[in-house]
Amino acid sequence: MSLPTRRRVFFGMAWMRSVGVGRFAIALWALALAAGLAGCGSGEPAGEPRHVVVVLIDTLRADHMGCYGYARDTTPNLDAFAADAVRFERPNAQASWTLASLGSIFTSFYPPKHGLVHPSRRTPLPSASTTLAEYLQDAGFATAAFVANGIVIPETGLYQGFDVYEQIRGLYAGRDEADLVNREVFEYLDTDYSPGEPLFLYVHYMDPHDPYTDPDDAYLQWDTDYDGPFTGEGRRTVQNAFVKMRDGEDPQLDTRDLEHLRARYDGEIRSVDERVAELFTRLDELGIYDEAIVVVTSDHGEQFFEHDSLKHATTVYQEEITVPLIVRDPSQKKRGRVVADPVETIDIVPTVLERFGIAVNDLDGRSLLGAMRGEALPARPRYAVTHHAWVREDGRFRRPRVPVGAAVPAQWAILDGDDKLLVREGVVELYDLARDPGERNDLAAGGDAARIAALRERLDGWRSSQEAARIPADPFTRTEIDRVRTALEELGYVEKREGDDSDGGASGTEPGDDSDDGDSR
Repeated sequence: MSLPTRRRVFFGMAWMRSVGVGRFAIALWALALAAGLAGCGSGEPAGEPRHVVVVLIDTLRADHMGCYGYARDTTPNLDAFAADAVRFERPNAQASWTLASLGSIFTSFYPPKHGLVHPSRRTPLPSASTTLAEYLQDAGFATAAFVANGIVIPETGLYQGFDVYEQIRGLYAGRDEADLVNREVFEYLDTDYSPGEPLFLYVHYMDPHDPYTDPDDAYLQWDTDYDGPFTGEGRRTVQNAFVKMRDGEDPQLDTRDLEHLRARYDGEIRSVDERVAELFTRLDELGIYDEAIVVVTSDHGEQFFEHDSLKHATTVYQEEITVPLIVRDPSQKKRGRVVADPVETIDIVPTVLERFGIAVNDLDGRSLLGAMRGEALPARPRYAVTHHAWVREDGRFRRPRVPVGAAVPAQWAILDGDDKLLVREGVVELYDLARDPGERNDLAAGGDAARIAALRERLDGWRSSQEAARIPADPFTRTEIDRVRTALEELGYVEKREGDDSDGGASGTEPGDDSDDGDSR
């Protein structure tokens, strides 16, 4: 796979926050928006959209946001945004780690079809698939992506359709990564973007991904007296506990440690909430915001031992796949609508395309425009998968070792109404999410056998149809394998082997071999 010469792909410098961009403008924006929302639902729509803005906040659990019922004041600006938009109450991501989830968000295909499921498969997003950026680029949009996630490199194929694809460096250096992203976005808007041109802007913030550094120390409003080891200092604090779990060891976390990690995670959410407000302020100043379809979502959630594990990518329990989905259409007549029907992140592409009159067939997702107008969505099953699935051994979850070329274990989920069936290596779990949203009471042992069989048959049929429809992709070259592995090493998710200092993989190590840590963002 080679990068096309007709696209401008570059990597930006990590900018430090300038003193001149303060919180006063953000506060003014929030106050003005709040005042405008006093008559929410009764104001005149702004007009037809001309732009598309997708804001993805990495690792953001929906249930840690105020507009989704969280008690802590983590998202005041996003809550204001939701009150001026349509908030989907029950969205789920298609995977619990970044690359597989983004492949689905960008293409409206489930992971088995687009194939970006695990590094061991050693293929990028197929060039034969068409991304939202490509659809909009072909329709005459300027397309620009600003991504802080270090593994979402062009070699993954996710750059497809972007005129500008900028990856923000300087990760895990104790900096405000969301601020670095904004600096690059603003520079593009000020110097490279032609005002008035239809724009598709994709902004991918890395906060609140671990190690929960919380640049504003917002966590202190919820936790002031912690004196344990998980301080957020350095990259490896949470990762060390995660690696211990991977190897079947005790991660040495107690209840107080978990409380502190949650507080730091919430602090990062509070910090990125302000940076999103800053982004919206600049877009409003440029006349883009009120002419844009604006989507706010995430790639996956995060777990804090709700099911005996940390971080993400290891399961598809609700804490790992329930993400926010909030959509603002400037022509929307009723603002602040909440849609209770279950939806998926694969629905983003068809929603945007229908809004701009771009007809596309054979997508896995469906348009949500009718639901945004108040129409009921026909019921249908939803699906999620992780190919980094861990197994339970001796009362603990651990990551199985997977040699290159071996079958990759996976955990699959089908959600049908309030029923959720989980399948992993022959183990089946059944939950009633209406009565048991935390998935604490497994109904499979004494449950309705016919109910389980029907769900399993539907899940197996879906898996077979997905594999049959899998889009062929060219395998990574040796150089691309090395680049992907280097990216994983820099993020701390692949252990660098001794003596392998020259090319990131010349010793024969490849992504997905038995040295992978099982969590690639």
